[in-house]
Amino acid sequence: MAGEILVSAVRDMETQPSAFDLMIGTSEKIQELKSKLAQVAPFDVSILLRGETGTGKELSARIVHYLSDRSTSPFIPVNCAAIPDQLFENELFGHKRGAYTHAQTAQRGLIAAAENGTLLLDEVESLSERAQVKLLRFLEDRKYK
Repeated sequence: MAGEILVSAVRDMETQPSAFDLMIGTSEKIQELKSKLAQVAPFDVSILLRGETGTGKELSARIVHYLSDRSTSPFIPVNCAAIPDQLFENELFGHKRGAYTHAQTAQRGLIAAAENGTLLLDEVESLSERAQVKLLRFLEDRKYK
């Protein structure tokens, strides 16, 4: 019964303009993916999207964002490979004025900027082990200083 309702909901979403308009394709695998994205979108959880470069991980994250209650808040994609290790904490967590020598003003981090929205962390594997540990701590506790 629940499976039939979900299939019906996916069909309804596909016939009306929606986030699914971003994803082109009608194959069985695309339909399965759309179904899975629709299933996870209502929940406030972290999601791991895996796949080769160019397979649509960011597109899938955007679809989940647009289908969720977070859709009215920002979607912020972050390419972790582009963040130098020494700037990782500052970029993600931000800082207060005076936190270090050149911190003349407070700066919100990307996590705060995405609050109530979606933060997509792409290429996490490119971060140093030290940065990955800090990120994991945040993902587990959802708290940071």
